[in-house]
Amino acid sequence: MLVLFALAWAALTAFTAIAVLIPWISFAAKNIVYKMAVDSFATVFALAIFYLGVWRFLLWRRYTDLLIALAFLIFAATSGIVGVWMPARYYPAWAHAPYPFYAWLLTRLAGGLLLAGGLLVTTRQAQRARAWREAIVLAAGTLVGTCAFLYLLALGRRHLPQLVGPEGWAVVDAHRVVKEVLPGQAPQLLIAQALLGILFVVVSWGYLLYYCRGRARLFGWLAIGLGVAAASQFHYVAYPTTFSPLVSTGDYLRLVSYSVVLLGLVDDYVRVQRAEAALNRGLAGLYRVTTLWMPHGDLWSLLAGLAEAVCDATEARTATVMLLPGADEPGPGPRAWAPRDDTLGERLLSLPPAGTIGDRALASGIPTLVRRLAVSEHPEAELGLTSGVAAPLSGEHGAIGVVAAYRDQGAFSHHDLRFLQVLAAQAATLVQNARLQQQVAEAAIELERTRLSREVHDRLAQEIGSVNLQLAHLLARAPEDERLRRQLRDAKRAAESALLEARQVIAELRAGPGGVEDLAGVLAAFADEFGQNHGLEVQVEVSEDLGPVQPALGHELLRIAQEALYNAYEHGQAIHVHVALGVEAGELVLRIQDDGRGFTPHQVRRRPGRGRGLTFMQERAQQHGGRVRVASEPGRGTCVEARIPRVEAR
Repeated sequence: MLVLFALAWAALTAFTAIAVLIPWISFAAKNIVYKMAVDSFATVFALAIFYLGVWRFLLWRRYTDLLIALAFLIFAATSGIVGVWMPARYYPAWAHAPYPFYAWLLTRLAGGLLLAGGLLVTTRQAQRARAWREAIVLAAGTLVGTCAFLYLLALGRRHLPQLVGPEGWAVVDAHRVVKEVLPGQAPQLLIAQALLGILFVVVSWGYLLYYCRGRARLFGWLAIGLGVAAASQFHYVAYPTTFSPLVSTGDYLRLVSYSVVLLGLVDDYVRVQRAEAALNRGLAGLYRVTTLWMPHGDLWSLLAGLAEAVCDATEARTATVMLLPGADEPGPGPRAWAPRDDTLGERLLSLPPAGTIGDRALASGIPTLVRRLAVSEHPEAELGLTSGVAAPLSGEHGAIGVVAAYRDQGAFSHHDLRFLQVLAAQAATLVQNARLQQQVAEAAIELERTRLSREVHDRLAQEIGSVNLQLAHLLARAPEDERLRRQLRDAKRAAESALLEARQVIAELRAGPGGVEDLAGVLAAFADEFGQNHGLEVQVEVSEDLGPVQPALGHELLRIAQEALYNAYEHGQAIHVHVALGVEAGELVLRIQDDGRGFTPHQVRRRPGRGRGLTFMQERAQQHGGRVRVASEPGRGTCVEARIPRVEAR
């Protein structure tokens, strides 16, 4: 805007110099069509500025807008009445009358005073009561005073001193092209025109000063428009506005000045609409972030919801969220991206972190904005992305993660960066609260598991063991009644099976989440014990590149394996079961393949009360962004495959 202001003044200076120095450049020329068109357009533009100014005042209650609107209402009346209506009605009767000059000078002075008052009220905007009083007094005083003086001038129009002499009127009446300053002008007319030009110059620089102090962009447009108005006023020194059909350079510049101010108001309106739309998106995104923990209750869903909120709020192509591991969490933290049906976010997270804007923001702890991504500097540019913004999730002891957003068209702004900071700060608090809740929940679950294992051991297992001993004693002393002995043997086998199940439950409860580094061992031990207790041949195969696994993931995989093995024994009546655990494409993969009688998965899910085990396995995997696939056919066994995004331990 400053560059545009300087260019406008340079152009005006050059135009004025050319008009003064080059003899064949005229100040005015005879063309009544142009004259009426210029004044008509000036009236329309000034009325449009008045309407937009009043709209802004009603919207934001800024008294500067009200004073600007009233100033251009006066300018509209001047152009419409003095420039169009009066010449059409009274020309040539008032051709040499001085009243139009006085009316023109008075109304231009009133408009300039209102524009200057807008500067004064701007400094009082923080003190709304004082600003209101000053704006009302200035507006009412200027309007009432202008109308009163115009009325008095109209009453005494026959006694007003002439401002243009006979030789000047001779030039006007000749309707010829004027290439020099209009002769015969009274000194007071020249002084009044020059003072009005100086007034507009001062007001123009005043609005520019407020724009440089970080005020509204509209002030910059006003500074340029009033600068053009000042130039037009200085051109009126050479050839003032009259009833004649001659259109002057001052008339053209006046129309340009109104056009610039109107353009500024339209530009500001568009910017305001965009800002309000961005604000609404931002508020919606902030609300979504603040309520993310409520419907989900798990950390991964929180991150996925945060990524979606960032995409919606910043109109990004994709957004990614990455957490660092907590103090008691080995390995890198969970990651998420949005939209979930697009692989672009997944490809972003698979890039080497060095050099990405997320890595820079995380390392420096400072939000990062890159308007144009360069392939030589930013790995994200290789994916067709053009602009990026990132903000760290800052906790009490430093950064705990980073959120980044990218566009493939257009660039982010500093407004987007500031808003992303707000979302990141809110999300960091939610992440810390979520981790604390998870820790509390895990501690409570562990206590409850310990209590239940003791209860099962001290009561249920002992009672079943006692029943088993009594049945064995009765079987040893039973008579030779084969039917009775068979019933006792069946009861004893049922008691032994129940006792094995109770011991299995105790082992599962005491195992808890298990150490992540022992996942392979815990899985192998459980499979071996399960096979011995239930007469199955269970083979466990663990990939060598498995590495340590996060506790929560290891716990869920173990529970999925337990459910699948139980289904293979109870429903599939399998003899051989193969359990494989490994890593494929960045995901932990658990496969349980049995040679049981199989089933049709979709038919089982349709039966009321059936398929709950499959549902539970699916829910366990989905809590960590994974999925479970069941492949089975009657008579051909069953394969249960669980895939969960890998979160390694340190």
